[in-house]
Amino acid sequence: MRRTGKIGSGMGLTTRWAVIGAIRHHGVRMLTGVDYQEITEDGLVIINADGHSELIEADTVVIAAGQEPNDAVVKTVADAGVPYRVIGGAADTAGLNAVRATSQGIEAAFELSALTVARSR
Repeated sequence: MRRTGKIGSGMGLTTRWAVIGAIRHHGVRMLTGVDYQEITEDGLVIINADGHSELIEADTVVIAAGQEPNDAVVKTVADAGVPYRVIGGAADTAGLNAVRATSQGIEAAFELSALTVARSR
């Protein structure tokens, strides 16, 4: 499901074609133009592109919270002296890239781990 745009937008044309083909082959229903309303014990309630409420049955819901910068917590964390890194779309929405964000997450974990070890000595 996706609120706006095409599924797989931002992927290379050939990669998107292969991924969408694999998804369809496995019988996945792809929905765009949806609004998420509620997570229930039975799944996720959405408002579909036609404006109708619909329950998507699921036992697990993964939330990809979006990649819009929101640095409201940064000052609080910095003022508390807590080491942190801002990565992925939260740091820079230009050219959003999951591979880049994952790599940045690994690098941040390594850097923060090294900082924590250094502080404990």
